[in-house]
Amino acid sequence: MGSPTYTELFNDDWLRGNYLEAFKKASQQCSDDNYHKDTFSNPYEKEVKRVAFIDELAKHRDKLTMSEYAAGIVLVNNKFVLSLISKKWRVKGRNKWYRFKDVDTFVRSCYEKAGSGH
Repeated sequence: MGSPTYTELFNDDWLRGNYLEAFKKASQQCSDDNYHKDTFSNPYEKEVKRVAFIDELAKHRDKLTMSEYAAGIVLVNNKFVLSLISKKWRVKGRNKWYRFKDVDTFVRSCYEKAGSGH
């Protein structure tokens, strides 16, 4: 079995917690292995940020649905395209990206844009 999808992580608290812990350890190991380098890439750190963001989104599972869209990007409520790292979102089919401060702000923005919800 490979890595879980972001949708699976969104729906399964236990899987998300274990995946997050594993990537935190891998991120720390990567940092320790490369401490002597001025610059280095740590892909595990980015994955930790993505999964931590999904963890915040999962707190709003009663209002949100999530599916895969592209690498590091998910589709929320089949309408909103959401970047998991850069705190940006847009309406599917449109090119204008919007910024948001935190997940609660994004959820409020979704419901304002969508009217009264679903």
